[in-house]
Amino acid sequence: IKNPTVIEFGEDDNPLIRKILNESPTTHIVYGGPFSINDSNFSVFSSESQGMMDLYSQYPELQDDNEPLGYSEKRLPVSGVQWVQMNDYNDIAHDHCGATAATNLAMYFSNQGYFDLEKGSARDTFIAVHNIVGNGPIFELSEKVDKYFSSCGYNLSCSSVAVLDTLKDALDYDHPCDLLLADSIIAWHWILAFGYRDYYSGDFYIQIMDEWNKNIKRFYKLNSGSAWLSATEYWM
Repeated sequence: IKNPTVIEFGEDDNPLIRKILNESPTTHIVYGGPFSINDSNFSVFSSESQGMMDLYSQYPELQDDNEPLGYSEKRLPVSGVQWVQMNDYNDIAHDHCGATAATNLAMYFSNQGYFDLEKGSARDTFIAVHNIVGNGPIFELSEKVDKYFSSCGYNLSCSSVAVLDTLKDALDYDHPCDLLLADSIIAWHWILAFGYRDYYSGDFYIQIMDEWNKNIKRFYKLNSGSAWLSATEYWM
């Protein structure tokens, strides 16, 4: 599709879109609420035939070949990480974005050499993390993440991230960060930040694992459609 469109996901999982994502690894979604997450690949399906939005016009800086809108970027070493997604565990958990984000933190650090954070399979690892983190909603995650890492024999350091400059510094030091986003007082979602794009135009995008899909080419534009409530950086 040359002019990408927007899908409104709502608060639940869309079986049709999930089927497309699971069966086609080249398909990428641009989310339009409740949490605004933008995709750099722009291969997008739409459930609507009316009122389509041209995201090239809305976010031209996300076009990789747009030379006048250059950028600097940072991405943590994520090659080889066995990411997990919420949909894999709907049979044993609910409201589990926090547990999924915590599992992805464990998967990231396991890929850095802290192998005892994984418990055999990805599912076994999620179960071990979920036994500590539990179902949501969860407003504070870092203490539960630290408890899981301690149970695996590791000392995890963490620090609150309150402003964008601190988040950028954390990522520059290869510290992954969890972010709690909110669309309303009752609609929260945990995501994992592992990179950014800082555009010369002044726009700043955080590269994320959104916990809904294993595609890492997802970007969150700060406070665009959803508010950043809290964040924590982690390092070993």
